Amino acid sequence: MNSKNFEKEKIALIIRSLEVVVKKMADAREEISENETSKAFSTLNDIEGELQMISGQVAKLKFEIEGDN
Repeated sequence: MNSKNFEKEKIALIIRSLEVVVKKMADAREEISENETSKAFSTLNDIEGELQMISGQVAKLKFEIEGDN
């Protein structure tokens, strides 16, 4: 697999991860509206961890892309 296809695959994986986070954010909003604050707190903690992981993936991909130039 060439570098460009590999980068495209990584971007696609990051997008899918972001879609999952968006769904979880909607779940957290619903939990808050239903006064399930402890459940919402847990969901938001999960989201924070996932966003940190995604941030690391983006930083790594950026480094790889800049290294190719």
